[in-house]
Amino acid sequence: MAADLGKNTIGPNMRRFRILSLNDNAAIVTALANDIGYEHIFSEQLVNLIQPGDLLVAISGSGNSPNVVRAMTYAREQCAEVVAVLGFDGGLAAGLADLAVIVPIDHYGIVEDVHLIINHILVDYFKARLAEEQSCLA
Repeated sequence: MAADLGKNTIGPNMRRFRILSLNDNAAIVTALANDIGYEHIFSEQLVNLIQPGDLLVAISGSGNSPNVVRAMTYAREQCAEVVAVLGFDGGLAAGLADLAVIVPIDHYGIVEDVHLIINHILVDYFKARLAEEQSCLA
C-alpha cells in the first residue's frame, strides 16, 4: 500500500504523500523484535516518526495483532489519526481506529484479497483527487 500510494499517485506538479511502510526495513524490524519484543516493532518506529495530524493506516486480518494494536494506541496518544483496514469482526483494532474498514469474513485469504482491492481503489481515488487539486490551482 505504501509503495502504491507513494509512487502511483505521482503526477506533474502534484502534491506528494509523505509515506512510509513500517514493515519494509527488515533490519530494524528484526532488531526491535529481538531486543524488546515483536509486539513493539511498529510502535517503537513511530516514536521517531509520528506527529500530531499524521495518519496511520493499520492493516490486520484479525485486528488483534499486538504489534498493530500497540502502534495504533501510540499513534492516538500522539494525536495522529488512525484508519484501520481489518477483517473478521475487526478485533481490538476496530475500537482504536478513527475509521475502521472491516471485511466481515472469517477467512484470511479472502480478507487479504479484499484488502488488496481496497488498496487499489484508494490509490485511484487519491490520484484523481490530487490531479483535481492540481488542476484547480492552475
